[in-house]
Order: sequence, then C-alpha cells, then structure tokens
Amino acid sequence: TGAPDWLVHLANVFPVARLANALHVAFDPLNHGSAWSGNDLFVLAIWLLVGTRLAMRFWQREMAR
Repeated sequence: TGAPDWLVHLANVFPVARLANALHVAFDPLNHGSAWSGNDLFVLAIWLLVGTRLAMRFWQREMAR
C-alpha cells in the first residue's frame, strides 16, 4: 500500500498482479456472479498468448538440434 505510483503501474502490467486482483474479486463473499474483470482477463489472455508463442519458438529451436 505504500509503494510509489510508478511501481504500482509497472506491477499492473505483469500477470501476477492481475491474477491476484481477479482472484481477490472472485472470492469476495460480497460479490455475486462471476465478478471477473474483463480487463484482468484480457491482460492474462495476452500474457498467455505471448508465453505460448515464445515457448513454441524455443521448443522448436531445441527440437531442431
């Protein structure tokens, strides 16, 4: 809670902060329905696509050796 604003904004780019926020909202007993934020899901989906693409590239390179 005492972190500088620039650090908070930088942390929001990475998937762990988004996943923690999504899980915090999803398991809040005061929320009804799914309560998943579309923005959080979008950022997690982008990280999933980028990570999958990088893993495929490096795996193909290893299999070619």
